Amino acid sequence: MLNDYAALLSRRGHHHQALPVHTRALRLKEAVMSTGAVGNAEEGVAAADAASLGTSLSNLALAHAALPGGCSEALPLLQRALRLRESALGVDHPLAAATRAWVQRCGSSHQH
Repeated sequence: MLNDYAALLSRRGHHHQALPVHTRALRLKEAVMSTGAVGNAEEGVAAADAASLGTSLSNLALAHAALPGGCSEALPLLQRALRLRESALGVDHPLAAATRAWVQRCGSSHQH
């Protein structure tokens, strides 16, 4: 629900307002996963759970990337999302490919 609201804010161009909502959604998902109710996303949870966490990370990262200079904040989130998506969905999955493209885009703009 929070992800949906944050995505709506982002789609409307309200990236500053979307950031805290994306952050809250990510923190809630991580908290649930760390309680053992779902597992630990970094240590072999179900593919659907890891993919879902990857989506939350990616959403937050893209809200950062939409802001001037935001790639420095987005890059580590995108790298983590990419690891999760590649392990859960496979390296050839379209979501993994899209995340990889954003990692490259933010990585190259972060270096300049």
